[in-house]
Amino acid sequence: RPAFNSKISLKEKIFNTLDKLRVRYPRKFDFTKMDLQTMKSVLNKLCTSYQGRKDEIPIVLIGHSKNPFNTSDIIAFLEYALSKKEVRITTFQEFLKEQCLWNN
Repeated sequence: RPAFNSKISLKEKIFNTLDKLRVRYPRKFDFTKMDLQTMKSVLNKLCTSYQGRKDEIPIVLIGHSKNPFNTSDIIAFLEYALSKKEVRITTFQEFLKEQCLWNN
């Protein structure tokens, strides 16, 4: 069964919820563990936090193909992100090249 169309299991949802209850939780923008509303919320908070800065702030989405995720949520999120004037989508390598931090 392909991971791209799989749903997150109840066991995984419970584990993710319990994991988030830790006092200090390292936040990762992991598209395999977030639904569309959560991804939008995180992006909105980041845009608000960095509002007014002149330099660009790279925001990297992570995920592993072995983890199930909702493809339609990813597509909807990218469409939402592109609709925001302060967001542009690129690869991390391209960002580093633009900032003169990559020599290849």
